[in-house]
Amino acid sequence: MPRNSQRIALPLLLALLGSAAAPSFAQADDSPAIVRRDAELDNLLTQKARDILERVKLVDGQVRSRRVDVVADVAAGVVTISLDRSFLPETYGASYEDQTSEINFGLLHWAEQVAPFHRVIHLYDGQPAEYYFPEIKAADDAAREAGDEIRQRGWLGRGPRR
Repeated sequence: MPRNSQRIALPLLLALLGSAAAPSFAQADDSPAIVRRDAELDNLLTQKARDILERVKLVDGQVRSRRVDVVADVAAGVVTISLDRSFLPETYGASYEDQTSEINFGLLHWAEQVAPFHRVIHLYDGQPAEYYFPEIKAADDAAREAGDEIRQRGWLGRGPRR
């Protein structure tokens, strides 16, 4: 990480951590501070996402995204990264999944220093990857159905516990 980014990111992160750790009571005049803190977290995560995307190895057919925006929903524990459609590869495969995991781990590393997060959603021109690769959804649905069937057989095949 460049030295200038560290100088900017560290005070911002400390400010976020400090404000997140401070007890808050629901009052009408607290909302601007909460919105400002959320905006600061979004800005920090957007910059971290840009840094990650500059370093990540591109998969066949990918072009570095010109648009990178990150929004953190602290209450839901979800980070959403919005990119250009051009960042999707020609085909969905293991290399793309590895790349997505690398991006997710990097973003979660920073986000979890402020609050617990458990999921990263990737959007490409406002749509999830499944929109562009319908075979992903079909495979996920088939795996889910197979898992449900196995669980059902498992429950039906068991006798009472003793």
